[in-house]
Amino acid sequence: MVIDLLSKYRAELMGFSMLMVMLFHTIGGLSIPGMSDFKPFICFDFGVEFFIVLSAIGCTYSLDKNRNTIDFYKRRLKRIIPAFVIVVALDFIVYDLIISGTPTLKIFFKNLLFISFGEGDISFWFILYILTCYLLTPFVYRHSSSKAIIGIIGLATCILFIYAFSNTHTQNVLLYRFPIYFLTLVWVNRARNYSSGWNFIMLGILTLIVYASLILFIRYPYKYLLYMGAAIPCLVFVAMVIDKMQNRLVNIIFSFIGGISLELYLIHEKCLYLSDMISTNIAFRIVFSFAVAITLSYLLHVSLLKFRFTSLKFFCR
Repeated sequence: MVIDLLSKYRAELMGFSMLMVMLFHTIGGLSIPGMSDFKPFICFDFGVEFFIVLSAIGCTYSLDKNRNTIDFYKRRLKRIIPAFVIVVALDFIVYDLIISGTPTLKIFFKNLLFISFGEGDISFWFILYILTCYLLTPFVYRHSSSKAIIGIIGLATCILFIYAFSNTHTQNVLLYRFPIYFLTLVWVNRARNYSSGWNFIMLGILTLIVYASLILFIRYPYKYLLYMGAAIPCLVFVAMVIDKMQNRLVNIIFSFIGGISLELYLIHEKCLYLSDMISTNIAFRIVFSFAVAITLSYLLHVSLLKFRFTSLKFFCR
């Protein structure tokens, strides 16, 4: 089944998605020399949709094992909040306190409480987004087979896009992404009940068409409509490619990146700011930001794992 394939390679797919997003942040606006209108990485923010689909699938399996809502919230918060708080604190110390010389805790708390998001700073938009999704997940999960919940999701999708298309708020980057998460929750419930009918070649052609359309024709904000419709089939195609490659090294690299994807999301853009302060060279920007972000993300991830394990041992005495 399709859902089994996505579940089997979930770690690798998370890593692939995160690398897409990192490339988008790093060189998304870079055009090919002599072809100013051709920017091959401009649509790599599509990786966010892949990440969202995988998150919804992961939450579904998590609730399959334990349907207790409080336990679900605890697991999600333990994974997100410690890393988020640490990165916000380090961001404040390094950039606001040391580099900018603006030692006011107001900036720190604005980021921590997402007040800055309302003011147009979308640095941590995904954390606010995913926490909101997690809040509603248990309810949608329990009613995913209901026609009423499907109707509500459909109506909410129309309202969100109509509202977002009528303004130019930077916060729309969050609004555009809400439908795909809940559509995936509903889709997973059905995808587990029938065998896969996906065709590898047709999915590959579809993925190429989506890529070419985004590069050549479709621009903001209409690209998010295509993202919403194409996310699952394109992600299935990537999973099929990984499955057919059977390359252990590729699997290890993607799985490693997938394991620290949350930390990379929080840290990588901050490393880009630092690299731009040092040099404007594109090659340096790529190498420096990737190397520093991956190193710091791994160290943060391992540190948080050790802290959780130590805390668990303390309470189990």
